[in-house]
Amino acid sequence: MKPFVIFVLAITALGCTTTKNCKKALCTQQFLMIIVTLNDTTNPNLTGITTQTQLTPLGLTIHTQTEPSSIPAGGFTIADDSDLKELGFNTIQNVELKISKDGNLIKTVPFTITTDCCHVSKSTGPEEVSLN
Repeated sequence: MKPFVIFVLAITALGCTTTKNCKKALCTQQFLMIIVTLNDTTNPNLTGITTQTQLTPLGLTIHTQTEPSSIPAGGFTIADDSDLKELGFNTIQNVELKISKDGNLIKTVPFTITTDCCHVSKSTGPEEVSLN
């Protein structure tokens, strides 16, 4: 049984070596999200806060959120596995989280996102952002 598991893991790793091979990649059922928690002492419910994640060189919006998630409280998604097509497979992308309140841009936070054939992950960027 152990050689079979090693074989499956090796095939999976080889399946993610190039974008061309991503079509044949074996992915897990796991759905990954990169989330940042926003804090605002004057607006703890984050009323009127919206976010947009943009690819920095192109300005292409890949993710938008109009209210915080409840788990984690105050959480906003930067990117998730559904954004792989826009981010590209097997890449390292610089993105900006643009935070607005009532339609006015109040903060921009840089992040670096790494992708493989199946999932996104955060390389750099904060876990929490204070809005004041």
